[in-house]
Amino acid sequence: MKHAVLALLMAGGVAFAQEPPPKADAPKHETAPAKRESMKIELKLDGTFEPAERHVVQVKTQAWMGEMPVAKVAAHGSKVKKGDLLLQVDSAKLLEAIAAAGVDLASAKVQLERVKEDIQLAAAGDAMQKERVEREAKDSAERLQYFKDVEMKIQLRELELNKIWSEDYIADQQEELDQIEKMYKSEELTNATRDIVLKRAQRNLERTKIRHELFMIRYERIKNHDLPQQLQEMTLSARERQHGLDSFLKTSPLQRADRENNLARSIAQVRQQEENLGKMKKDEAALTVSAPADGVVWFGQFEGGG
Repeated sequence: MKHAVLALLMAGGVAFAQEPPPKADAPKHETAPAKRESMKIELKLDGTFEPAERHVVQVKTQAWMGEMPVAKVAAHGSKVKKGDLLLQVDSAKLLEAIAAAGVDLASAKVQLERVKEDIQLAAAGDAMQKERVEREAKDSAERLQYFKDVEMKIQLRELELNKIWSEDYIADQQEELDQIEKMYKSEELTNATRDIVLKRAQRNLERTKIRHELFMIRYERIKNHDLPQQLQEMTLSARERQHGLDSFLKTSPLQRADRENNLARSIAQVRQQEENLGKMKKDEAALTVSAPADGVVWFGQFEGGG
């Protein structure tokens, strides 16, 4: 929007610009009788009037670029005293913009405080998370190493011992049954007593064999599947925990840098809005233009007498 410009003309003076007369032929001298009369000398020249002192006044705003309707203005060619009102721009729109800028500034400050609080909370959270992922990685690695070096060997050894115990128990019961059969052949006992004792021994042997078969199924499963799978799962868990730790150590500085950049942007935004609001408040005063000195109001710009 074009700024209103007034030229204040002070106590005037005259500036003349004289053009040189054209060269003429030397006049012929003539004589005339002398007589008493009045002598009139005329000098015709082109000239312009310019003020001896001028003050150019205009509305200059630092931030406000919106509407500036004129509310009051001194009449063209009017005489004014120093301090008299020359131009008054309606500041209604500017005041609305100042109020809106104040709200925006308050919101930006709230956002800045939120960013600062988030940075503090994130820093505390990062410290706890770092401690947790480091502990999990360490514990997982230690459990894996203990399982490979100690626990897996113990479980395999226990399986072997249980297998040997089961086999020995079957052999013992088979041996007892064989001895009972031999004893009953050499001694004369009633058929009923013999049958009872033999059936019990045979029944116990058969049950022990069944338990041994079930044990061997579990034995093969645990030895060839469960324990290797447990080792794989613990190995994978240890790798995942270590990967989580490595990822945290790599991404945490990037996230912290992003939060710091966000803080810097928020601070810059608040400062910019504060500066803009300050300029707009100064612009409010600039909408009122007073005469800097006694003089005559002239609209436009005065150059070369025009």
